[in-house]
Amino acid sequence: MKIPHSWRSCVRTPLSRLGLLLLASNAQAGLVAQWLADDYTAGDWTSTAGTGSIVATVQGSPALVDGVTDPFFNGHDMVDFPGGSYFVVPGASNPLAGKQKITLVAVFRPAASGSQTDGSWWQAQGLIGMEQGGSVADWGLGYLGDRIAAGSGGPDVTTFSLAQPLSQFTVAMFTWDGTTQVQKIYRNGKLADTDVLVASAPRNGGDFALGAMTTGGGTPFNGYITELQMFDTDESANAATIFEALKNKYQGGVSLDYAKLNTRGGTFVINDTSGATTNVSNPAAFDIFLDNSATPLPDSDVTVTKAGGVTTVRFVAPLTIDIGYPYSISVPRTAGGAQVFEGNFLPFSMPAGSTMAGPAGAVNRWGIREYIGTPASGTLDGAVAIAQPATAAFTDDTDAPVLNHADPETNGGPGSQGNFNNDLPIVGNTGADDNWVVLGRTQITVPAETTRTFSIHSDDGFALRITGPAGSGFVATGGSGRVDPGDDETVIRDGGTGDSDTRAVYHFATAGTYEVLYIGWDGGSGGYHEVAWAEGTQREDRLTNTWQLLGTPTDPEVPALRERWVTNVPGPAGTDGNWGVRTYLTVTTAAGNPVEANGSLTNASNFLAQTTRQPSDPDGLTIDTQMAYLNRRDPNNGGGGGLIPGDTPFPGDTGADDNNVVTTGKSRINITSAGPYTFVYAGDDTFLVRVKGVNGNPDPSWRIASGQGGFQMSNPNEWFYEPAGEINGRGVIDLPVGQYDIEFVTSEGGGGFYYELSTAAGVWINANPPNGFRPIGYSTQNTSVLIPKIDSPGWSVLTGDPNTNTWGATISGAEARITNTAGAPTIWDELNFDDPQNGGGGNFAPNNPFPKNTPADDNDYSMKAEGILNITVAGDYNLGYQGDDGGYMYIYGNAGTTDPDITSIYSTNLPDAAQLISAPGSTAINGIKTEAGTGNSRTIVTVPLAVGKYRIVTLVYEGGGGSWWEVIGAKADFDETFVVPLLSRTGATTIPVTNGLPIVAQPIIADDSNFKLTSVSVTGNPVTSVAFNIGTQEGFTYTIQGSTDLVTWSVVDANVPATGSSTPYTVNLADHPTLNGQAKVFFRAVRNP
Repeated sequence: MKIPHSWRSCVRTPLSRLGLLLLASNAQAGLVAQWLADDYTAGDWTSTAGTGSIVATVQGSPALVDGVTDPFFNGHDMVDFPGGSYFVVPGASNPLAGKQKITLVAVFRPAASGSQTDGSWWQAQGLIGMEQGGSVADWGLGYLGDRIAAGSGGPDVTTFSLAQPLSQFTVAMFTWDGTTQVQKIYRNGKLADTDVLVASAPRNGGDFALGAMTTGGGTPFNGYITELQMFDTDESANAATIFEALKNKYQGGVSLDYAKLNTRGGTFVINDTSGATTNVSNPAAFDIFLDNSATPLPDSDVTVTKAGGVTTVRFVAPLTIDIGYPYSISVPRTAGGAQVFEGNFLPFSMPAGSTMAGPAGAVNRWGIREYIGTPASGTLDGAVAIAQPATAAFTDDTDAPVLNHADPETNGGPGSQGNFNNDLPIVGNTGADDNWVVLGRTQITVPAETTRTFSIHSDDGFALRITGPAGSGFVATGGSGRVDPGDDETVIRDGGTGDSDTRAVYHFATAGTYEVLYIGWDGGSGGYHEVAWAEGTQREDRLTNTWQLLGTPTDPEVPALRERWVTNVPGPAGTDGNWGVRTYLTVTTAAGNPVEANGSLTNASNFLAQTTRQPSDPDGLTIDTQMAYLNRRDPNNGGGGGLIPGDTPFPGDTGADDNNVVTTGKSRINITSAGPYTFVYAGDDTFLVRVKGVNGNPDPSWRIASGQGGFQMSNPNEWFYEPAGEINGRGVIDLPVGQYDIEFVTSEGGGGFYYELSTAAGVWINANPPNGFRPIGYSTQNTSVLIPKIDSPGWSVLTGDPNTNTWGATISGAEARITNTAGAPTIWDELNFDDPQNGGGGNFAPNNPFPKNTPADDNDYSMKAEGILNITVAGDYNLGYQGDDGGYMYIYGNAGTTDPDITSIYSTNLPDAAQLISAPGSTAINGIKTEAGTGNSRTIVTVPLAVGKYRIVTLVYEGGGGSWWEVIGAKADFDETFVVPLLSRTGATTIPVTNGLPIVAQPIIADDSNFKLTSVSVTGNPVTSVAFNIGTQEGFTYTIQGSTDLVTWSVVDANVPATGSSTPYTVNLADHPTLNGQAKVFFRAVRNP
């Protein structure tokens, strides 16, 4: 029978401290640090003796809470972090420095969510963190708003759990494996989310924090921690075992894993422990009280199941939006009595779909209701207030094969919304900038349990609910949306403007048909909505090319996809072994403004689509060139310069700082080995790389992208970056055997100017291939390069104190700073340092934080290093350094060798500052110095070396801004594009040098004076069809395009074969909604390659 709420009794967990040892986790060989609250008294916190007694220095006033006074952790002590106190572990004691696998574990009880509810891992309240700033090889585990958040850096990738209430027993676990490029987050032993293609580089050394995300106390934790663990292994396979041990240690009774709601009811999940188990023999004994009611829910509304020590209790109840329901559940235990859990469900945000009117959807068909012109408040509550009343006036009811609609007046262009640019116009379009609320319903049928990711693009916000059998729900998100904290069947982007840009991963628990409800709103200045899906877990659109619009995207009602960028890139064809490159100097838009005046690739594309400029023009501002590969820069303001050294001046360099330049390139590559290829683009400002199949090969599709740049499903053979700025992007494309044309566009607005394009076979999205990337078209003269070694113990490094500007940013000042402040040297295998808070460059990741790094952006410091170079093969060697700001390298004879004479400066970024000199104490010309105030002082010299040993002394100093340092060298058997490796105590002794993808000649198609549109006729009033003849050449195919403004062109038909010298063609306007009914429509034909 049911027991009234007022007379139930509770079983309290034991108050005495258990002596249970951590059996499973201590058995793991990779456990390198473990802090126990039971070992803490006050002041510093020392890890267990078995993990090296690592001392964490106290900052602020964390307090010990005795386990008898508060038995929350089964009688074990806990450390109280009141939101400003933390501990710091010095870098010398960092057990994860240089590791390629790590695991972080925290047993905690959050007390406050904090003001930051969304963002990246480094913005979370830190449980254990080493956030170093910038895109570097750091890590952290924390609590962000109401979710566990963890991640790795270089680049930063954040992995979340779902939301949970405060004051709940939680075991958080984060694993990162650089060898597989996978990171995972676990909550209470269960996998919460996974990210792939994360950074592969070993983790940085440096100080880290307990109870904060940075050693300066950034984003401190507010709550209680009873244990922290660190492993230098990936413990993913042991997640459940580690949790079981911790749960049994810190929970004396059964343990509430989570309590959650949806609009139809709720779920409790309860874990057995070694001290107590649930008794499910009488499900009616599980009493659930909602909203402070004295009467439990009826037995008929409650179901209880148990599997593997996990009890799941589900209830059915009609629930109301925005109420944080209090709950109480009485759980019977096998040993007798009951254990009571009380708390508050997190409120959910969207009401049941049955309370909102509108047409029903069906499998592969959307029912849509639009409220046009409504004054939506910009929030979900405001949209619901408009759509929920059954009597609310609406504009139209309709249905459509997909939900991919836009306001033509604000988002009618080919690239201004979503991942698919074949938008339908909103049905109730008024011809003006419309506001609206839209309801959409459809159904999804899945044949079996599966996981799919939904991609939602909208302006402004949305909520998407998928209703299905118990156990289904959203499990992870990427982008600006998130799972509704109170309802895991719903994902929301509430508030904000602009693209909602959300990926939401949904677990379909069983085969069946699921109901989909979408509500979106637009408050003006642009509006659209698009829902697509793909198999598996996808955190970004650019991580897969398998997206499809949800519904029936092949329905004839859906418009054709449109070209986004210039379709016929002007410029010379590439010849055998060469790119054909055209450079346009002093480019302006049609309005006479510089091409970058409004930002972007769009302006450059529009210019190229309209320009009639030719190299024969008398002004000399248009230059055609043939070049072996793309690796050029403006020598008067080159910017970053990219990954590949040896940049040469771009064609048309005027000798000044050139701006407003558009460059195009064309080549044909020959693929002899099918598979994925990674392209790397570095440049400033924008770029487009289009890959086109020829000789019957279809256009390939980009598969995945990282860094700056991506692709869209509208034109998946185009990889691009739209805004102006410095770019370092990677894209992977699958290329079958055959030939492919590459079309390249970049534009330079102002500031630095360079461009380079290189490749490597395989997938290297966040890692570098063993033999490096090679420029497309590059042909090497040597197959390998010899790399000399630094003798053990390695480089001895002296570091002057940072932020001491007494001595100035000069070589003499750097020497004085080291003499006065350096102290004892540190030993390093190689010289590869930066300031993590403001690094700024380098070819080799990860960089080590410089030895005296602080949590701030450090300036005014210097480093001086000495190492013994061991030469085993006589010959010319190229040795040097690169970094920010200036420095020197001295080469002395050692152990019988004489001081060598440097014969030349092989390359330098600073020709006015680089000087060959005699090093102190030598009469030979054995030194190079660059006295530079800022920027990369990359300088390499050529020096003949006999077999033997040489003492290298080298120095760098930093004045302000970004800072980094790499010392490099190799036998001089390479050309200017070779990425000279670090001089290291370890690593390879030879490096293979490979060619880039080979370039073959593109056919030059003779001009065809017959190529024109003639005999144009129209049918109907208003016009329903247009017919014309195309002047064609036998053996070619043509693309027909349409436009309403001569700027934006959409594809009408991409494959019209020539039927002789004149090919008739008819356009039925009803098949092309973006053209149909327009006042003016233009057509053109494009000859395909």
